Amino acid sequence: MNCNGIKYGLGIIASMLFHSLGAQNAISGNVFDANTMKPIAEVSIFSANEELLATTNDSGNFEMNISNKSGLLFKKRGYEDFFKLVDMQNNLEIPMQNIIVNISEIKINKRSYNSSIAEIDLNLKPAKSAQDLLKLVPGLFIAQHQGGGKAEQIFLRGFDIDHGTDILLTVDGMPVNMVSHAHGQGYADLHFLIPELVKKIDFDKGPYNAEKGNFATAGYVDFQTTDYFQKNKIVFEYGQFQTQRLLLLANLFKHSRSNAIFAFEGLKSNGPFELPQNFNRINAYTKWNCLLNRNTKLQFTSSFFTSQWKASGQIPERAVQNGTIGRFGAIDSNEGGKTSRINFSVSTTTKIGTSQFQQKMFYAKYDFNLFSNFTFFLKDSLNGDQIKQAEKRDMVVYQNSMNNSIKIAKQQFAIGSGLYFRLDCVQNAELSHTFLRTKLIDPLQLGNITEMNSAIFTKISHTGAKWKYDLGLRLDHIGFYYANKLEVQNSGYNKALVLSPKLVVYRILNDFASLYLKAGKGFHSNDTRLVISKTNQNILPAAYSLDLGTTLKIGKSALLNVGIWYLKSNQEFVYVGDEGITEPNGRSRRIGMDVSARIQWFKALYSDVNLNICNPQYLDEKRAENYIPLAPLTTATSGIYYVTKTGITAGLQGRFMANRPANETNTIVAKGYLVADANCTYQWRRLELGVVVENVFNTRWNEAQFATESRLKNESAPTTEIHFTPGTPIFAKLKCTLTF
Repeated sequence: MNCNGIKYGLGIIASMLFHSLGAQNAISGNVFDANTMKPIAEVSIFSANEELLATTNDSGNFEMNISNKSGLLFKKRGYEDFFKLVDMQNNLEIPMQNIIVNISEIKINKRSYNSSIAEIDLNLKPAKSAQDLLKLVPGLFIAQHQGGGKAEQIFLRGFDIDHGTDILLTVDGMPVNMVSHAHGQGYADLHFLIPELVKKIDFDKGPYNAEKGNFATAGYVDFQTTDYFQKNKIVFEYGQFQTQRLLLLANLFKHSRSNAIFAFEGLKSNGPFELPQNFNRINAYTKWNCLLNRNTKLQFTSSFFTSQWKASGQIPERAVQNGTIGRFGAIDSNEGGKTSRINFSVSTTTKIGTSQFQQKMFYAKYDFNLFSNFTFFLKDSLNGDQIKQAEKRDMVVYQNSMNNSIKIAKQQFAIGSGLYFRLDCVQNAELSHTFLRTKLIDPLQLGNITEMNSAIFTKISHTGAKWKYDLGLRLDHIGFYYANKLEVQNSGYNKALVLSPKLVVYRILNDFASLYLKAGKGFHSNDTRLVISKTNQNILPAAYSLDLGTTLKIGKSALLNVGIWYLKSNQEFVYVGDEGITEPNGRSRRIGMDVSARIQWFKALYSDVNLNICNPQYLDEKRAENYIPLAPLTTATSGIYYVTKTGITAGLQGRFMANRPANETNTIVAKGYLVADANCTYQWRRLELGVVVENVFNTRWNEAQFATESRLKNESAPTTEIHFTPGTPIFAKLKCTLTF
């Protein structure tokens, strides 16, 4: 046994003696990161006999009763355990040292599988963009199909989610999804998030969380940003296709009770396309934290984002096969867009006794302009079928939540409740037929949208020795108003109400195995313009879901999760961009299985495997005509990662998507692919050098694919076939990081 172990053992023996003799008295203190001097929340504090005494709040503070002299053990995932033998005193200062997470430390009955693997993956897998962070959700795939500036297409649990119809994305609780968006319902552009800001990812698949409302049917993902940087950094990246990125991360000031951070990102790239993308993006971010007192934290954040680009769009297979264009060519060279978003938020967190109160308010100002051409010359043989989609939006969100811990009949219960309010005001939501981006040929839609979502929710949890129960209930009310500027008589107001119950049950077998059952109802809202026009009376179509599975700790260093699930949706949405409508395609059913594993072979070597299988079907169509277009059937990801304290980090990871139907009869098939990426970095003192290689084996693959009817200029008749955006060929990028 080393010296630390001897001290630790003697301390426990002494503390047990003191604990048995001493009287109970109040003690308080603060836990902080030994490197950054910043407070650490959710640190568990145990007595010598492993009794949980207290947990630190968001300010790193704790308060509890102990004997006159006692040994305390401070524990938190990602930090070394800290033991302290204390005499009676207040304002204890407890420094904790950050470490790499070890799977051997994880106990099934202490944490959920999702939170455990998210913490591991975030440390192991470098994110090239905010969208790459989405890939850390097992089974979630993305596809970009317009120049890097447009929000990515998302796939999860047998859903082609388009840009966000059936997944709720938030950043520190702020909604990313846009309701009644000019391009598509639930449009979720995450490009305003700098990936290096993310410290934690909270996610779940299915509609099982009462705090999550609209769009959280296939699941939700919440990105939580850091309050401080361990070190200031300047990062420069340079890669193929004239790709350059500059990143600055800086602590503006650090005091015992407050701090502020700043981040800036500039990115430009031409991409692998024959038509240079001229993609440019700028991000700026600030956050200020202040401890008003021992129990209250105040936080302000602001961010600015803007991007613009040209795009080659989705090209038809026949044009490539007959040599009209190359694989990275374009039919319409005037596609592309420009978008920007400004965010402001303020939040307070207060702890009073066993209760915690949190208030958050968000404001976002958003501009969007997108030029697309999906059908080329199908409708207008002279000018082409280019369309413009645009809007200007103001969004205000207020959230208020309370969490409390109470004891009833010697049983401990956690009770939470909250209020939610969101107002979207959209000016000039537009769909127009245009030529060369500048000439307006025909205005198809133009109007102002006002949509208001108010909700209340409550949840109660009970954790026993072997069982854990979570019961939730959410009530949402949404009001829709549309002022049609082209057809004033088609303006109007509508509203709807939806009640969503949730239930989660865990059966904890031991430290190495648990079972779970999840059941819940969720919903996604319809577009305001369709609600008002009466073309779709299913205003808030519901989804009903059930999960059954097990989580296992195999040996000391392997985690395994296996689950089967069922999801029934009352309505599928298919967005028809050039028509400006969302087609309702009736009810659907999905049955699937998820398998996920994390293995730590030895201290520095990790690997992961995720396998997702699904059978999606329409319920109101004939058997041979009930395929759901573009819904993923089988997906898998796997990787191996090497991380050492000496500064070497390396990884190789692959993703696989099987062939899938592109239309309802499966007569057109979207081709599957297998693509691998690699990375390697080395850190020496203040300097870190790295290389990232996307598509390391130079696979020829199609990233986004659609079955579309189109006509080229020299064709006499239209053709329906696969239109695709080619996946990036091998793409190497160098990275240099200087800390200061």
